[in-house]
Amino acid sequence: MATIDRRNILELIGKHRGKYHSCILTCYNFDFSFFEERVLPVLRTANIKNVNVLADGNYLEQAQEMTKGKEFKFNKTYNFLPVYEQGVFHPKIMLLTGLKHGLLIIGSGNITSSGLSTNDEIWGAFHLDNIENENAALFAAAWKYLQTFTAVNYG
Repeated sequence: MATIDRRNILELIGKHRGKYHSCILTCYNFDFSFFEERVLPVLRTANIKNVNVLADGNYLEQAQEMTKGKEFKFNKTYNFLPVYEQGVFHPKIMLLTGLKHGLLIIGSGNITSSGLSTNDEIWGAFHLDNIENENAALFAAAWKYLQTFTAVNYG
């Protein structure tokens, strides 16, 4: 029986220093401390400065109530946007963009320690380096989907 090598999706992001400058991350479950201590340093090391997290609004309200006061301790800047849907907001998308490159990661893990570190989660990663790339239509569809939420919050 063949075994599947376990890889951490954050390692994939960290390998591409300087290719991306912005990202939009979506999730249902969000852990402020884990994000700031584990995920944000990976994004910053990769030179990603514009970080936006879209999370389920009801869950985000609960997560904010459970913060311990250490969050934002190091003046870490990122945007988190609550999304209120009929039911729950549940997509797990990481869209990283740069001047010439894009990385689209779609999977099952939330932005929590278990979702990005300890659980067995499934992820698909797609790279874009030009408009004729075979993944261009997938990037366009993901961007169109994400704009429905960012336009409400930023518009």
